[in-house]
Amino acid sequence: MDELVVAFDRVSLSKILDIFEGTQRIQQPVVARRVLGEFSSELG
Repeated sequence: MDELVVAFDRVSLSKILDIFEGTQRIQQPVVARRVLGEFSSELG
């Protein structure tokens, strides 16, 4: 039973990390566009 719980925890953690990593990949270009947009308005 303990092995089953450990295996479930590993799978759950792996899925959570995959979701977080995917979210981070989506957010990077969004943040970059905002930062570049702010700089471009300052430059002119």
